[in-house]
Amino acid sequence: MLYFCTVKQIKQELIHMKKHFFACILVLSVSLLANANITIDNVEFTIDTIARYQAGPGTWYTQVRLLRASDQKKRHDVYLLQVDRTNPYIHYHTVLANDRLIGTEQPSAMAQRKSEPGKVYFAGTNGDFYNSGFRGFKSGVPDGTFITERTIAHTPLQGREPQPSTIFDSQNHFYFGRNLSTDVYVVRANGDSMRCNHVNYDHYDNELVLYNRYNGATTLTETTDGTEVVCRINEGQSWTTNGTMTVTVESVNINAKATALDSEHVVLSGVGTQKAYVESLTLGEVLTLDIHTWLHTEGINEEPGTKVNYYEGNYVPRYSGVYDMDSVAVDFTGALGGQDKERFLINGVILETWAENHPRTAIGASRTGDTIMQVVVDGRGASTGMTTGQMGQLMAYFGAWNAMNMEGGGSSAMYIRHRGVVNSPSDNGVERSESNGLFVVCDAPEDNVPARLVPYKPTFRLPKYGFARPQFMSYNQYDLMLSYDEQDLHLSCDPSVGYVLEDSVTFVALNSGILTVRSGNARYDIPVSVATDAEPELRLDSILIDAWTNYAIELSATVDDRSMGIMPGALTWTFDDNQVAQVTNLGVLNGVHNGVTLLHGALGAFSDDMQVRVEIAPSQTLPVPLIMDTTISYSSTRNATMVFPCDLRLYSRPDSLLITIQTNAPISYMEVQVQADNAAQPQTRKMAQSVPQNVEFTYHVALSDLLEYDVANYPIVLHQLKFALKDPAKNTPYRMQIKDVQTKYLHWQDPSYIPDLLMPSSSVSHKCIRSSRLVIIRDGIEYDVLGNPMK
Repeated sequence: MLYFCTVKQIKQELIHMKKHFFACILVLSVSLLANANITIDNVEFTIDTIARYQAGPGTWYTQVRLLRASDQKKRHDVYLLQVDRTNPYIHYHTVLANDRLIGTEQPSAMAQRKSEPGKVYFAGTNGDFYNSGFRGFKSGVPDGTFITERTIAHTPLQGREPQPSTIFDSQNHFYFGRNLSTDVYVVRANGDSMRCNHVNYDHYDNELVLYNRYNGATTLTETTDGTEVVCRINEGQSWTTNGTMTVTVESVNINAKATALDSEHVVLSGVGTQKAYVESLTLGEVLTLDIHTWLHTEGINEEPGTKVNYYEGNYVPRYSGVYDMDSVAVDFTGALGGQDKERFLINGVILETWAENHPRTAIGASRTGDTIMQVVVDGRGASTGMTTGQMGQLMAYFGAWNAMNMEGGGSSAMYIRHRGVVNSPSDNGVERSESNGLFVVCDAPEDNVPARLVPYKPTFRLPKYGFARPQFMSYNQYDLMLSYDEQDLHLSCDPSVGYVLEDSVTFVALNSGILTVRSGNARYDIPVSVATDAEPELRLDSILIDAWTNYAIELSATVDDRSMGIMPGALTWTFDDNQVAQVTNLGVLNGVHNGVTLLHGALGAFSDDMQVRVEIAPSQTLPVPLIMDTTISYSSTRNATMVFPCDLRLYSRPDSLLITIQTNAPISYMEVQVQADNAAQPQTRKMAQSVPQNVEFTYHVALSDLLEYDVANYPIVLHQLKFALKDPAKNTPYRMQIKDVQTKYLHWQDPSYIPDLLMPSSSVSHKCIRSSRLVIIRDGIEYDVLGNPMK
């Protein structure tokens, strides 16, 4: 039995199916590793792996939950990026907020802003500590040296205490050290040189400061007691962290401030004793910027100033009082750091540098340096955060040999392309704007054609006529994720196995076999197993429908203790009275005339019945028989309320209530109480709106604010209206008039006929409104909207 339908029809059919029918289809297919364990601070935790998948080239994302064996309520939610630094299609990049030293930006916004074809920032975390605006510093300035795209964007003031840092090169080697140092010398043609005091940010007394585009649109200097020289970067020259570049003086601006900056120029700014030096530079003069960057990496058992093999074959220049020109000049491309509590794992030795539980972000590397790890741990909520010592134990468990703490607390955030921020930041789940971020970037050629599909659910076990929508992540040939939920899927199978609906993505199972899924150049075969002994069952034994919204009959079967949806079109459906409602061969119901009938479904030996009541609203709004008028005064005004019980069954399937009142009472809020047909308890909603006194006022109550959309909720009963008074006066009569209550039907359409409420085949002679109630008159007898004779 094969059925075909339009995309619109299938959407109508499936959209009203109960949500749990799809839960079994859309669950990410990741095994829970409940047997893995980790011991932190002598406490044993079990490790549940919530998710694990490839985030991009050489990069795997894993979400785990550490559950304390002795207390399951105490946990750590951990998010891990494991990056193969040898992958040829990725590089690491640091990012400044909006590419400027001052200001902040959300890490997800950084990644999205910087991404472009052939350069996709697909995963990363927030960066390192920064100034949030205290002690006179401008907000967003990193605490330590910051390098991005081979350019020194910030060096801290001279004389600061050593600050742990991490720095990486063009081959994604990460180095972790006690302090990161940079020197920039301005060298003239005669060999004379002058050392810059620092790069970017404010200049202080007697300083020579080098400014580049990462400072912002201008040098931001605020006084005119200095001289600023604009130099053009010469053709063919590019920024470096260990080497030289030449620039040419274009202008000498005496007593200047806030000189403009761009990517093609630098500015040398001199104040105090350095002003004369800057003014000695001449137009057209070619200057050499001699740049040196090195890292102090003395470890636990190392002598200061010694050269240490960080990992096999890679050395870091060492500081020995002056820059050691014999050291290897590493091509550093990015760096961040600047908090004295940062290093907590040094050459395999764990340190407790910050013994407070907080959300944490960390960066680490394996002993060989071939695997880079970025980790975020949530805190200040269900997840309790960690100390740096605990982070060291966690990072060591993941295989790190060196690791460093970065900005944490509400700043901790991990970003995955197509997912956004995957952890739960402690600012009520809201991602905080940061000074900087650290990202894995795919620089493979642009390619948007799927080459590989990864299923959420690699196999299907379904009842006969059970339906499923396969869900896949898609990747291109370079392993860059193209979609977390690929929509351009095409399904096919042998007719004996099942059939695919016209939407190309919904599969209906008949027998065990193979379901083939294709997208672009990718193909995936899903083994399908059919449980032939799983019998269908109707979710509802009665239903209320109208003429405007279709209802796909909800059928399910239990397979391996899981409830799964069955395509209602597989059954044969018949009515006792086929003039009340109709059913398509897809099992979709629609009302025709007001009335009640019994629907019978059969499939082989299975049969079941459902009562179908049809109520078609004859207009977009219907009056509700609820008109009340009362006057009351209060001897005690504490918690003063006016309560109007009603217990009225609302006609058909309204979307909202319009309640019009007039009162001289000071109303603080109205409370509406309704109860769904399938609910044990009523639902209540407070509406705190300003109500003018002695003037008609209408509340618009959307029923979706009280009840989830579910056809099983109908019919709905309006239990009561309650009005709370704010500061009423004692012994003062207050009058409350409920002048009108109407139900509203958003999907109502003007019918071409007026349906009879009792006999579908007879005509209605007259309808009218009496005492705010709709009255249907047939053969001289008056009926209410429910078909009951009126007395």
